[in-house]
Amino acid sequence: MPAILDKTSYGDWIQGTEEDVYDLSISEKIDFYPVSTIVNNPSNNVKDCCLPLISG
Repeated sequence: MPAILDKTSYGDWIQGTEEDVYDLSISEKIDFYPVSTIVNNPSNNVKDCCLPLISG
C-alpha cells in the first residue's frame, strides 16, 4: 500500500518516530472510486484509466 501524504507530513514520514508515522492521516481531499481493469496494463496510457467505473 502506498503512503499518501500531504506536503506538511513529509518531515514526519522521513525523520519522525514510529509513533509520528502512525499519527499521519489521509488527506480529506482524496476521492476513492472503482476504475476499469484497463488500469492493470501499463501500456494502456489513456484517460479512461482515471475515469470512475460506471456500473450499469
